[in-house]
Amino acid sequence: MAARYYADLLNRSTLNYYRSTSYTHAGNGIHLGTVLNGAGDPLTPGWPSVQGAHRLRSHDDNGRLLLSELPSIPVHPISYNDARTILKCLGGQNSPYGWAGKLTGVEYKLGGVFKPPSAGNGALNVQNARVTVNNDLVRAKVANVVGVIKGYVEPDRYVVVGAHRDSWSFGAVDPGTATAALVMTARSFAKTMTDYGIYYIRFTSNTEASKILY
Repeated sequence: MAARYYADLLNRSTLNYYRSTSYTHAGNGIHLGTVLNGAGDPLTPGWPSVQGAHRLRSHDDNGRLLLSELPSIPVHPISYNDARTILKCLGGQNSPYGWAGKLTGVEYKLGGVFKPPSAGNGALNVQNARVTVNNDLVRAKVANVVGVIKGYVEPDRYVVVGAHRDSWSFGAVDPGTATAALVMTARSFAKTMTDYGIYYIRFTSNTEASKILY
């Protein structure tokens, strides 16, 4: 048993983002993501995944999965062109309302059986489908760029500002805009520190603020 997932045009073509045009990704593009049921490193849930940290075991001595955050079956993304080929072959009951996508030439079925090939439906003579996934379960380092400005008031408390670098939604437009804003914010703070020193800003309303120079 295995799972294949793809990004349907229904999820991508209904959001207008530039000059009233619709965003769609390429038919052979693969939407990379994760099916991890959790956040961060599943081997260090709730504590930093740094060198020397205690880590949970992912598998026992017999190769059985020990972590509920990881899927117990192979899961792999495919393009919607490949998904269209598979969906054309699926039979079974019609998909309920809200499950059908916008791929052309596809009858969205729940599956369970393959439909027989017939003239005009585009289905192949498929009796079963085999999924081969070649993944290596290894630990790898992920680099993060972190800048810190230590406060003069309550230095043990933090305001965290960040931006993601993936491209789930609108390609490079999604992380690029946030990253640009973050970089310019950091540049502004750095210039302010260099030219004027540290400012403590206390906002008393939406329209007025008082600031004290340290």
